[in-house]
Amino acid sequence: MKYRQLTKEQFESLHKEFAQFLATQKIDIGEWNKMKSQNTALVEDELNLFSDLVWDDVLNKVEYLEHFSKTSVNLFKCEKEAVYRIVVTINKEIDLLSEQGYKWLLENPKNTAVDYLKGSKIY
Repeated sequence: MKYRQLTKEQFESLHKEFAQFLATQKIDIGEWNKMKSQNTALVEDELNLFSDLVWDDVLNKVEYLEHFSKTSVNLFKCEKEAVYRIVVTINKEIDLLSEQGYKWLLENPKNTAVDYLKGSKIY
């Protein structure tokens, strides 16, 4: 398994896609119900395989990612052969997760308490 397994809610929202996936595996509803009661290891394998397919599809479509914490912002641009990253770090008692802290950053991008780091990684 490359990624984490989808949550119950995620599986429920993708029930049509999961049924199609099972059909490609030549597993009908009767066979699936039988597997659930008799072979939980195989069920887990199928759930994990479907989860990986979903995550691969989602991640292949991602162009931009952002991650905020109280003191930093990580911005990513994902291209076919490389990912580019900008990190903004605040060395001051500012909470970037609050509206006030985010506004402070927008109004003070050149403040000495703000550090920038830029990098990339080719895959």
